[in-house]
Amino acid sequence: MKYGALAGLLALLAACGDENEGAASVALSPTGPGPNPAPPPPPSTAAGPHPFDDARLTSYRITLAQTDWDSIVADPFNDTWRRCNVEWEGRTYADCALRPAGDRSRIAGNPKPSFRVKFDEFVPNREFHKFSSIKFDALIHDRSMMRARLEYPVYVSRGVPAPQYVHCRMYVNGAYKGLYGAEERVSKEFLRKRFGTPVNQLYEWTASGTMHDVLWAGWDPATNYAPRMWIPEIEELPPDAEGVRSLCYALNNDLPLFDTLFEVDSFLNFIAVETLLGEGDNYVAGPNGTRTANIKLCKVPATGKYMILPSDCDQGFFRPQNTITDPFQNRILTRNLILWSPANLSRYKTILRELIQGPFATSPMHARVDYVMDQIRQAAVEDPLKPYGNDSFEWEVQGIKSYIANRNSAFSSQVTGP
Repeated sequence: MKYGALAGLLALLAACGDENEGAASVALSPTGPGPNPAPPPPPSTAAGPHPFDDARLTSYRITLAQTDWDSIVADPFNDTWRRCNVEWEGRTYADCALRPAGDRSRIAGNPKPSFRVKFDEFVPNREFHKFSSIKFDALIHDRSMMRARLEYPVYVSRGVPAPQYVHCRMYVNGAYKGLYGAEERVSKEFLRKRFGTPVNQLYEWTASGTMHDVLWAGWDPATNYAPRMWIPEIEELPPDAEGVRSLCYALNNDLPLFDTLFEVDSFLNFIAVETLLGEGDNYVAGPNGTRTANIKLCKVPATGKYMILPSDCDQGFFRPQNTITDPFQNRILTRNLILWSPANLSRYKTILRELIQGPFATSPMHARVDYVMDQIRQAAVEDPLKPYGNDSFEWEVQGIKSYIANRNSAFSSQVTGP
């Protein structure tokens, strides 16, 4: 595919739209003029800053056989690990592993693919500042180049675990490939850092055509729930399909039992954040909320309850929505837990109000956008491979600020009552 055609296609897609070290995340100040790291990333034991230091734009320099890189560009669905060296902040990590990652950038001929670097594939037990792997997001479908970095901290501000995310300059074999996002993976390592041990099962939503929601599909656990509905992601643990079956049964047939199996208040916070962000590719996704995508399910060791986690949050500030509960009637979790429960509906409104008056207030969110923009603008403008122009990049960022202001204005009057 010619790159001009690729750019057109990607533009169309865009329009459619440790233990304690890893746990540090950027929170948004409800009253201050800008981002308020709370707490700041602790100092790393290795030389250089923390990989997810929000205050710095660092550079990654990756070297690998040119034929391997060319193969990744030509055949982005080949997940073979390729050997590479990674230089970051003056230190080189040899014999790392690299392969394509994500979905939207897997287009044959795309010269700016997303990819994952694993530090312990060829060197067992090695970590990069206590991270075994990092995903590098090419940002080809997000013209603002900052949605994920704006979204994840809002989840964290409400106690919902979410990945750490910063920007970086990316060089491959000496060539500048542009601005990338460095993202912590939601993995066993992620769960251990947030919840401790033992690490329980982690699932990814299948987003299949037949399982479009958290349905009750009968008593056969293996056929109907894991992996048909939830794909287990930790290979050394049994899938626990019976546990997921019980969760689905209770949600659809016995809500008092569901309260004993599921972190309901965490979900109310999760969906309140998703609603304000207008995230178009998570739980209430698709036209009129008719599908689900990009959520994960884990079991919290301390409580034994399941929890929904956000994933791949880079389609925010898009989704139109007239009311704070639209289109909750089309999704089982939001319908059964919020629309059918006056107490949960009241709690949901309270969470929205606290967000609108605090972390998601227009002033600090605008300040956050400006902060990120000031940090990444030069690297983004110089990005030679982004499939959109600099004017489009600047316009998209301003569009996010308008969306935030309009969202808060529209929803403020809907969260004042019980």
